[in-house]
Amino acid sequence: MIIRTILRLFAIGSLSTVGHTAPNGQSPEHMAMLSYASLDHIQWGEPNRGMTLGIEDIETSVTFPLSPVITIHLANQTDETISNLMRQRASFIVEIDGVMYGESSMGGAIGQLRPRETWGPYYLSTQYFKRIAPAKRGVHDPDAPALTLTSGHHILRVHFGHMNSVVSPPIAIEITMVPYPEAEAAIEFSQALRSSNQDRRRDAALRTGELRVRGAIPALIDTLADRDPTTRRYAATSLGQIGDRAASETALRQSLNDPSMEVVFAAAEALVSCGVPLDTAWIEPVIRSEESIFQNAIWLIRRHAGEAAVPALIRCLDPNDPKVSSYYNYTLVWQIGACGGPSYRFNHDFDGKGTPEQVEENRQTLSRLIALLSES
Repeated sequence: MIIRTILRLFAIGSLSTVGHTAPNGQSPEHMAMLSYASLDHIQWGEPNRGMTLGIEDIETSVTFPLSPVITIHLANQTDETISNLMRQRASFIVEIDGVMYGESSMGGAIGQLRPRETWGPYYLSTQYFKRIAPAKRGVHDPDAPALTLTSGHHILRVHFGHMNSVVSPPIAIEITMVPYPEAEAAIEFSQALRSSNQDRRRDAALRTGELRVRGAIPALIDTLADRDPTTRRYAATSLGQIGDRAASETALRQSLNDPSMEVVFAAAEALVSCGVPLDTAWIEPVIRSEESIFQNAIWLIRRHAGEAAVPALIRCLDPNDPKVSSYYNYTLVWQIGACGGPSYRFNHDFDGKGTPEQVEENRQTLSRLIALLSES
């Protein structure tokens, strides 16, 4: 059996992990709960109206150690286009040892499979799947038991369709979920983090922290200097998820000088996750940048700066922008009041349709708040 899931290196859910702080450290129980089933090749089911479903990998993560991510492929084996296919989790039903699970979700991309075309890999994350009755495929009870897949031998079937309309017969495979091999993972992830392929490095930087692969910390530290800012951000986040302060603190502090504000934020958040007390000086430049990440930075200060939070947020105010269109100042004024500081109104309108009196009121609000710094 080969460790295909390590070699696949895929990201669970959204690639944006900004604002998320995972639990610190890694206990032996973390790795003991992780499991995977490795397949030598994509296993395809029988076609139905030209649609064929295939399964490649099955793997759990530290965040959801009992809810597998199933790597899915869809293929059109005909010479005609298959239209109106909904790519969302609600399109899939997972059956484990005869018990069916599904999810009710909205949205998802509607697409089509051209003749002889294959979709994939599609990473089917099952953490929100609930038990459903076979006769009521489209009915999802939020209080029903969740899908779980423990180590051991199982018969797994995956159905593809949309609510009550199943367009493909299930692909059924017998799998044996085995404990995730930490030592091999450290080798494989370290190699992937040093790969010449950018996508491989990026995925590995994200996934290493999700699996708490301590043996890959040196490679993650090297990745903090990657040319791709997203990869650097993932590496910083992963170091925080692993939570080894002694091994990571120096490198993460150096990343506080990164030109990317998202990397700076990730490094600051990772330091906090490793047990380093937050210094608001790390994060105030992220707020002042007014980049999209600035609100996450505000929340980091609110959660971890204690009594230093209000002065830090006041220092970030822009006294030269009292306009009602200033969402930045509006947000800061509101957050200052929400975390125990003085509560003032900052008039705001996205279209900038404010009166001169409202602008003057905003100017006075900014002046009053900034004056508090000299009084303290």
